[in-house]
Amino acid sequence: MISIIFNIILILFCAVLQSSPVINFFTLLNWIKPDFIILSILFVTINEENPLISESLAFSTGLLIDILSSDLTGVNAFCLTLLIFVINLIKKNISILRFEQIFLFVFISSVTFEITVLLLYKIFAGTEGYFKNLITLGIPSSLYNALLGPVFFYIFKAVHKRIVRSGT
Repeated sequence: MISIIFNIILILFCAVLQSSPVINFFTLLNWIKPDFIILSILFVTINEENPLISESLAFSTGLLIDILSSDLTGVNAFCLTLLIFVINLIKKNISILRFEQIFLFVFISSVTFEITVLLLYKIFAGTEGYFKNLITLGIPSSLYNALLGPVFFYIFKAVHKRIVRSGT
């Protein structure tokens, strides 16, 4: 139970961090911003035994993003849930412990999420510049997420261990 509460607080903290002026500290070249929400959800997915919890958190977070962004409702909820569902299917067969494994995992997951979101925007909203947005925003942001991923995962893991250990 403590682990679930920690996961919810972590995602909410990352959502606040993402929408606060602190994000400007992490901005590169005035346009490449990390996605702390993706990082937190990926961390929860890897560390949560029950796939239903990580998928529920991904859907809820995605729906909250959709409601607050006033764009196409359901796109982020669908894409996050789909991504986490696929990760839950394959996570038993992969090892994500070392820096380069976390880097690659976060990069592939972020790119997959960006491709899916941009594709759905192109299909349902007729948004032009799909490949341009992917090249200029999606891939650089995913690379930045991948660079920050191992650092954030180690911090999240240390805090998680400390809280869970003190709570039991």
